[in-house]
Amino acid sequence: MRPLILIALLTGMILFVSGTAAEAAIVWNGNGDGANWGDPDNWDLDRVPNSSDTVTLGGSTVSVAVPDAVMDRFSGGGTVNIDSGGVLTGSHAYTLRYISKINVNGGGLLPAGASWDIRINIDVNAGGRMTGAGRIGAFESRTLNIYGTFEPRGTAGPGAFTLGSTGSVNYDGHLSLQTGGTVVLDVFASGSNEYFDVSGLDNGTALDLNAGSIVLRPQGYAVQVGDVFDLWQQTNAAAVMNVGDGSNISIEGSALTLDTSLWASDGIVTVVPEPAGLALIGLGGLFIRRRRRG
Repeated sequence: MRPLILIALLTGMILFVSGTAAEAAIVWNGNGDGANWGDPDNWDLDRVPNSSDTVTLGGSTVSVAVPDAVMDRFSGGGTVNIDSGGVLTGSHAYTLRYISKINVNGGGLLPAGASWDIRINIDVNAGGRMTGAGRIGAFESRTLNIYGTFEPRGTAGPGAFTLGSTGSVNYDGHLSLQTGGTVVLDVFASGSNEYFDVSGLDNGTALDLNAGSIVLRPQGYAVQVGDVFDLWQQTNAAAVMNVGDGSNISIEGSALTLDTSLWASDGIVTVVPEPAGLALIGLGGLFIRRRRRG
């Protein structure tokens, strides 16, 4: 065989072996400190997971306190606590599946893909932050409790965060905004925004926005008086709705306020002048009336 051909074949074999060696099922054994994701000795391959790995926790509780924890997806149960300084990133739409729970604690971050389904129970605790995801309760009944900050869909563009399944009464999704928690909904123009779509067929599907804060975050444009945002749609008439009176909704970085008279019935809010502007309008009208009377 010619030397150049032999070298090429050997190089290809080396690349193939090195490429496939990095893709593995990696299992937590806890033989290191028994707690931390970032300790290589806690994994059966004596290294931390990479973005191609399927991670099996085997029912263990693991702390993520490093800013670069990565994987492909989970398998085999367990609980993950994303603690202060921790960021856990997955590369598969099934990342948020096949474990019992994720707790995003103070100083932790869980970024998800805008098209991902939440198929585990998640608590975003005070000081914690979760960005992205498109649905909860599509194939399992799951709950998302927000004590920290949740930003649906990241900044992917206008569209729905969907609760429940339109295909089965067996799966419902629960989203509960708790006291001290914040939901951030991106708005891109009047009538163009992120919103909640309550589509689940099961009457256990629930949207609870009565507590905490809802913040509208303008993306690439300045909010104007008269802009209208439709922030939830109840396509499932049997769903449990507790949206409150809308007094907890504000516009980030703006003194403009919102008319929420259609919030409880239709999910619609309309931008109105700031209170000082309303007062001036009122004074102007009074002045005109007085002049007319004279």
